[in-house]
Amino acid sequence: MKENKLFFRLFIFTLFVLLVIFSFPAFKEMGRKNDIQDEIAALQSERQELEKNNHFLREKISYFETKEYKERISKERLNLQKKGERVVSVKFGPESNREVADSEKNESVMAQEVLGDKDDVNIPNYKKWWDYFFRY
Repeated sequence: MKENKLFFRLFIFTLFVLLVIFSFPAFKEMGRKNDIQDEIAALQSERQELEKNNHFLREKISYFETKEYKERISKERLNLQKKGERVVSVKFGPESNREVADSEKNESVMAQEVLGDKDDVNIPNYKKWWDYFFRY
């Protein structure tokens, strides 16, 4: 009777060890399968993005090939005009120039704030280097 219990316990232990040994490759394969599935999903989303970009570029190319675009570019860059067409040049008065200059100044200040640019003329050089190396 005692030999049967010992044999039974040895048999159960052997089955458990075999189960553990054979389960490691299965778990490893499941992890690999999940990695492959994640990579497939990433590649599919990249493919969709590229298709969207490709469609946008095709539309842009078709627009660049239109007669209206070519005409607009020839007028803007080459200063060409059609027969019977007259070119009008508009000059702003002194008040308009000041408004334009003020709006350009405001835009440059806003750009400096957004980009973090500062007027560093009055800051000593050692301070600039200190800020460069020790500021986040």
